Amino acid sequence: MISIIVLAHNQVEMTRRCLEAVCRLRVSQSWELLCVDNGSTESLESLAGEFAGQPVSFRMLRNAANLSFSQANNRAALAAQGRTLVFLNNDLTISEDALFHLLEPLALDPDVGIVGGRLLYRGTGLVQHAGIAQMLWGYASNLGVGAPCDHPIAMGRREMFAVTGAMMAIDRSLFESIGGFDEGYRWGYEDLDLCMRARRAGKQVLYVPEALGFHDESATLKHARVAAQDEANYRRFRDRWNPWLEPAEDKYLTWLHGQGIRRVVIFGTGKAAQGLCRVLAEDGIATAAFTSTRAIQAGARFCELPVVSLNALSRLDFDRLLVGSQYYYQVQQMLSRFDPKSDPLFPVLW
Repeated sequence: MISIIVLAHNQVEMTRRCLEAVCRLRVSQSWELLCVDNGSTESLESLAGEFAGQPVSFRMLRNAANLSFSQANNRAALAAQGRTLVFLNNDLTISEDALFHLLEPLALDPDVGIVGGRLLYRGTGLVQHAGIAQMLWGYASNLGVGAPCDHPIAMGRREMFAVTGAMMAIDRSLFESIGGFDEGYRWGYEDLDLCMRARRAGKQVLYVPEALGFHDESATLKHARVAAQDEANYRRFRDRWNPWLEPAEDKYLTWLHGQGIRRVVIFGTGKAAQGLCRVLAEDGIATAAFTSTRAIQAGARFCELPVVSLNALSRLDFDRLLVGSQYYYQVQQMLSRFDPKSDPLFPVLW
């Protein structure tokens, strides 16, 4: 049996849309659908009645409090009856054949432990997730963000550093053997940590573009996250996985030095760009300036360094343009003419 677990907090209409898409799935084996009411303050009772009559076995699970992603999904997994667990966010709808493509690699290849799919921003058709990569700026980011849905980065089936928990399939036996989601995380890094523990257990994390979903990223949580919580999640992840992450960072920095790169310009003025600047500086690579496609005021500074327009880069002395933003695939071609080698670097480690 397959157990599909949909975690919901409020957002009745969004959750209904997600459940309706799940009920349209083409499935050739027995399956069940579990909707987890995670301490909602608006009633989801109507959904229990609406979907109880579906051909698929439907159950509504209720948590008295709004538990973390890890806690709520771990509880649901205990209640689930399936040998395969599929986790879905309620802000996501999936195509009718998505489940087949998620489950096929698990059935055919015993080395595959976790499978994730291609997620597009709803209404735009642009890529939101084509797997997750670890980046030189210190934390992981979705690949392919902002690229057209059929961009080559999004269309190749491949092993990945991680895939998002917004749409993830895993064998129950593996999920249980590696301890489920780590409940020490609070709404962040739980999926990455699970993928890393699967990899440590000798399993592959596979990205399958044929498994297609449409995502309203963090629609439920966008107002709930706080910087201190994000930092605590990040530190927990880094403290656990630094023995795996630091060698990859050192290898990439060694490659940069081998290319004669000593002075760079960074595209971006956000958290990723800040982290990239710090990592480079610690390894003796200077940042001459930051740049952006946005309008830039005279004298603007970021991380105590100048922020200049792209057109002003021709007046600067630097070796390469590095992209400190997950939106690389949206700006890659436009940025190419500003890089000394016509090939801006996007520092993917893994």
